[in-house]
Amino acid sequence: MPLEKQLVRTWITESMLCSAPVETGIVPFKVTRECGERYLAKQLVLLNRCPIVALGGKAQQRVKYLRNVDPALSERVIGAYAAAPPGCNHKPARPSWEDAARKVRDRLDNAA
Repeated sequence: MPLEKQLVRTWITESMLCSAPVETGIVPFKVTRECGERYLAKQLVLLNRCPIVALGGKAQQRVKYLRNVDPALSERVIGAYAAAPPGCNHKPARPSWEDAARKVRDRLDNAA
């Protein structure tokens, strides 16, 4: 499928949908939880049967925190290296993205 058609079927969002005091800085757990439950969880629940690719450790943790909202969310998460520095600069980053894409395709094929 051409990239244009793939993107029509793709939802891209941030894992932290609230402003952080410092870019890439530490966000207190209380804020992460509140923000996640208020904004991110609602988006992910709407896409209830779709796989979730969480790029980077922070995104993976933030989605993991949402299992209180919907326990099935954590089962849908496929982790991979971040798409931005410094994660994307590591040698295993590209293979992790390729593996995540393969897992998404497998899950979609099995759901059809």
